[in-house]
This record gives sequence, structure tokens and C-alpha cells, in this order.
Amino acid sequence: MARPKKQGLEYFPLDVTMDDKVQLIEAKHGIIGFGILIKMYQKIYLEGYYYKWEEEQQLLFSNRVSVNRNLVIDVINDCLKWGLFNKEMYEKYRILTSKGIQERYVQATYKRTRIEMDTRYLLIDVSDRKNIVLIQVSDVKNSDTYNIDTSESTQSKVKESKVYIQQQKGTEQENEPLNNNDFKKVVDIFNNNIHPITPLEGEILSEWLGKVETNVIVEAIRESVKSGVRNIKYIEKILQSWYSNGLTTKEAVIAHLRDYQDKKNKGKVVPIKGGESIENYRGDSEEQRLLEEGIGIRL
Repeated sequence: MARPKKQGLEYFPLDVTMDDKVQLIEAKHGIIGFGILIKMYQKIYLEGYYYKWEEEQQLLFSNRVSVNRNLVIDVINDCLKWGLFNKEMYEKYRILTSKGIQERYVQATYKRTRIEMDTRYLLIDVSDRKNIVLIQVSDVKNSDTYNIDTSESTQSKVKESKVYIQQQKGTEQENEPLNNNDFKKVVDIFNNNIHPITPLEGEILSEWLGKVETNVIVEAIRESVKSGVRNIKYIEKILQSWYSNGLTTKEAVIAHLRDYQDKKNKGKVVPIKGGESIENYRGDSEEQRLLEEGIGIRL
């Protein structure tokens, strides 16, 4: 099974001299405001070129940066006010993005063979980028068709720029509830194997259900039990590791773990960051794999 294409970035450029808009944030909110902005840039580029900004994301983001949610919202609102994020995109789609973010994202991904971008969110011209696939999604929910004018724009632009346009029907999940059965399955397994789930842990797992298959989360819980590290932070570490490597289905995860086990059984020397190595190390948990890849575990 082909590995899903990675959308996010591993790093992004940060200018030594920030423009006046950033200085306005720091002048009003201090170094905490500046830190919140940088953390938000990290989150956006981790996802790709935009980030949903609704109540669920606000709660999760505030918790991860350990800052009061009201202060985070105030900082982001000022970022929208002064143009660090596009206000129109936020008001229409509840996303945080900007022309500069998208330009840097496209520049950073120019070597990738395929990048998907939603035409609704585009603020820049990408017609000269052959590796970008433009996705057109209807804003009308439960619509069976999405009509576009093919007489002039679609075919001619494909020929001129070689940017291929795909149509997706009914893929917009905005404000629609997750499958209750899937969420209940994950919660039940978490309750039975980790500890009684808290509301925040439920929100975190709910967010992951929007990114990976249900059974991928189940496998992450299974790995945490095998490792003897039964907490949500470790489960998130596993999920983030898999997600960053494009492993969003159970089949892909199982194949990945099997390949890793086969390599480990051969007794190879596994390099880790810092120039050290782990030689003939034995174990069967995801914890070991994270250690060998230099990801580490912080509890």
C-alpha cells in the first residue's frame, strides 16, 4: 500500500529581523505574545499551510503552550487585526493562514512530487508549480455534485500550467460530528487499558480521529501498554511519529512495525542523534523505536 504524502513541514524559516506587525504583538502582549505567535507558526507548518481555529483547537493549543486560553485568543485576534493572518479566510472558513505562510510553504515543498492544496484557501498563484494538485471542495454540504465552468478555465489551465484539478464530493467535514461509534471504541479501549479518560484526553483523541484511522489510535494505545508507559502524552508521541511519516492507516502502521522488527532482529547497529549508536538492542515496543530514531519520550 502506497504511503500517504506528507503535507506538513519539518522546519520553517524565521527572520532575524521581524516586521512591524510582529513587533506590535510583542509591544502589546510582551514576550509571551511573541512566543504564542511562534508556536502558532509551528502548528500551522506542521499541518501544512493553514490551521483550523475553532473552540476545540483553541483548547488544545492553549493547553499545549501552557497559556490561558483567553490570552491566546487575544493574541490571535490581534494577529488577525494587524494582518499576520488573513482575516477574510478566518471569518469565512475559521482557519489561520496568510499569503506569506503559503508562499513559504510552497517554496519549502518544491522538491516534493505531489502537494495538495484546497482552492478555497489559496491566497497565492501556484499555476507555475507542477507538483501541486488543486483540490476543489464544495461548500454546500450534502451536495452530490460540484459544478465548475469547464469551458475556459479547467482544461485550458491544465494545459498551460500542468496543475491538475481533482473534484471531491462531500468531503467537507466542517461542524459535522465524528462517527460516534469510532469515538466510543477509542474511549472504551483507553478506559480499559490506560485509565478513566478525562475530558481533555477525550478532546485530544477526537482531534486525532480527524487525522488517522480509528485502528491507528487503537494500535498506539496498544504500543503504550506494551511499553508500560500508559499516558496520553506517550500515545500522542507515537501518533505524531506515525503521522509525520505518513502512516495514517492500520495496514501502514502494521507494515511499518513489522519492517522495523525485521531490521531489529538482524542485530544492526542503529544510529541515533549525537553520534551514538544502539547495537544489538532487543525489545519489541514502540518506545524503543522512538528512542532509536532520536525522538525521545518526555513524560
